[in-house]
Amino acid sequence: MSSTIDVQTIKEKPIKFWTIPQIVLTMLFAHPAIMCFFLSNNCKKLGEKRLSENFLLAGVFIAILSSLFSFYIPEKTPLWYSLGTIYLIAIFYVLYVGVKKQKTRVEECIDQGDRRFSYWIVAGLITLYFFLDVLVMAIKKSNS
Repeated sequence: MSSTIDVQTIKEKPIKFWTIPQIVLTMLFAHPAIMCFFLSNNCKKLGEKRLSENFLLAGVFIAILSSLFSFYIPEKTPLWYSLGTIYLIAIFYVLYVGVKKQKTRVEECIDQGDRRFSYWIVAGLITLYFFLDVLVMAIKKSNS
């Protein structure tokens, strides 16, 4: 008794990718570190492990800069400008590299049957970040 499997009837589960518009939306309206996570996730799925790790490290770097940036805003203006410049350069460099490396490959994968993540997930992350931001501002104000 041997059983045969028809290879054409087996369908692979489609891989989900973050598209460039979703990545840009999270960068603009949530936190750029989330953008780095999305780019890293795409690289991992495209088989680029080293680049995936680099995007994760860039996300950690941007998150640290963001924390320092927000900590020093009210008190030390010169440091605020220098951190702000480094922060913006890091964000736009990571976005540039991500778009350059992934845009066509992700679009090709989606055209071949893979899928993109839902924009509702992006909207949820933006909303969550907004409420966390309001909470942090309220705590900061109450401590003043």
